[in-house]
Amino acid sequence: MTSVAAVSEGLGSELISTPEWHSVSTRQHNAIFEGPEHATERLLSLLRPHLRGPAIWKRAPMPLELPTHGCVALVLRNVGALNRHEQARLLRWLDGERKQVVSTTPRPLFPLVARGLFDEALYYRLSMTLMRISSDGA
Repeated sequence: MTSVAAVSEGLGSELISTPEWHSVSTRQHNAIFEGPEHATERLLSLLRPHLRGPAIWKRAPMPLELPTHGCVALVLRNVGALNRHEQARLLRWLDGERKQVVSTTPRPLFPLVARGLFDEALYYRLSMTLMRISSDGA
């Protein structure tokens, strides 16, 4: 089941007290941070101390090199830029040992799923927690 939180770009202490933040930082669920890059980067910096270690940081659309061992947290910036082949590889990688993927996207992924451009199974696997960051305070 996906947990969705809409937060403002200010991202103060009110975010850290939400159940969604708790599920990512403590339960270490997969998450998608959706919003402007500067805001999602700030969220990642707040989350960094809570990631299951060791964590690997990657940025799409570069060719996705997935860790083969020793990594239990993957931070993937701009996940919507992955092509279908890389999406399938990421989904297979998630099927291994218990791993956490925290991803960011500047645009909502669900419309890409609806158009068949982003793998539906991967979307639901990544969006255990979905945080939408808006600049209008919503």
